[in-house]
Amino acid sequence: MTKSGNHPAFCIIKMLKMLRKRRTLISFKHKGALCHEAKE
Repeated sequence: MTKSGNHPAFCIIKMLKMLRKRRTLISFKHKGALCHEAKE
């Protein structure tokens, strides 16, 4: 995750794309945590 792409909308889009590929809540939560850490 690059610092230039920390915007919430960007994170949500990335998570949705990952969800489409894996379709698992575990993947969604994992990516969400990574995005949240990147923002802070």
